[in-house]
Amino acid sequence: MRRFILFLSCFLLLAIRIQAASYTPESLPMVYLQDQTRHVVNPDGILSAGCVEAMDSLLWNLEQNKGVQSVVAVVESIENDDCYEFCMQLARLHGIGSKANTGLIILLSTQNRCYQILTGTGLEGTLPDAICRRIENQKMVPFLKQGNWDQAMYQTVYSVCKVIEGDPTLINELTGKKEQEGGNTGLYFVGAIILLFILISWYSGRQRNTCPHCGKKGLVRINSNIMVDRIHRIEHHQETFRCPHCGQLTHRKHDEPMDNGTGFGGMVPPIMGPWGGFHRGGSSFDGPQGGSFEGGDFGGGGSGGEF
Repeated sequence: MRRFILFLSCFLLLAIRIQAASYTPESLPMVYLQDQTRHVVNPDGILSAGCVEAMDSLLWNLEQNKGVQSVVAVVESIENDDCYEFCMQLARLHGIGSKANTGLIILLSTQNRCYQILTGTGLEGTLPDAICRRIENQKMVPFLKQGNWDQAMYQTVYSVCKVIEGDPTLINELTGKKEQEGGNTGLYFVGAIILLFILISWYSGRQRNTCPHCGKKGLVRINSNIMVDRIHRIEHHQETFRCPHCGQLTHRKHDEPMDNGTGFGGMVPPIMGPWGGFHRGGSSFDGPQGGSFEGGDFGGGGSGGEF
C-alpha cells in the first residue's frame, strides 16, 4: 500500500511539473522586447546557442532589409496541444508585425510534436500557404522525425528568409515550376552542346589526319618529343607524321601547361557547421535595446502539422 501511495505521489508530482512547464501565450518570454536583435525564444534550452545565434542573425537581417518582424519559439510543451491556436493567440496578444502586417511566427513544441508557420496578412502573397507547407515537408519534418531540432529549425528559418528575400533558386526548388516548364528546353540545350562538341572533335580529328601535301587522309605518327620548361611550367610537344600516300613528312607543335589546368589548391572553402561566423549589427559597447511590435494583423495564413 505504501509503495502504491509513493508511486501515485510521484506520478502526480510529475504530472504537475509537466503541466507547470507548459507555456501559454502570456507566459512565453518575448526576448525581442528586451533585445531587438533577438528573435528566437528558447526557454527550455532545446536549441544550441550557436543555432539560436545563427537564426537571430538571419531574422534580424530580414527585419532590417524587408521589414518583417518575426518570433521563432521552440518549447517542450504548450497548453491545449494546438500550435496553430497558440500562434494566433500569441499574434493577437503582442501584435507581432509591422504596420504593413508583415509579421511571422514559427513555433515548435517537441512534446506536443506539433509545428506551425504563421504569416501576417501582408506576408501571405510573398510566403503563401503552399510554400510554407513545402518548406515544412522538405526542410523541417525530416529533421524533426530524427529529433534534430537544430537542423529542423535552422533549415526552416533559412528557407523562409530566402523565399521572402526572393531567392530564385530556392523558390524554383520549392515550386518546381522552372523544372517542369523548362525541363525539355534544358535537355535540348544540353543535347545541342554535346552534339556540337562531338562535331568539333570529329572535324578536328579529320583535319589532323589529313596530309597538308596531298590532301589525303591516313597520316601516321612516327615520332613524338616533349621538352619541359620548368621555369614557365610549360611542356613543348613536337610530333612527326608520315603520309602513306605521298611519303611526305609533317611536323606539328603545341604547348601544354605542366599541371594540365588542375591547380585548384586553396579554391575550395572549408566545410563547417551552418552556424559559424554569424554576427549581428550593433556596437559591443552598447547595451541591448529593446524592440517593440507594431500591431501586425494575422488572418491565419501559413501551414502547420504534427510529426
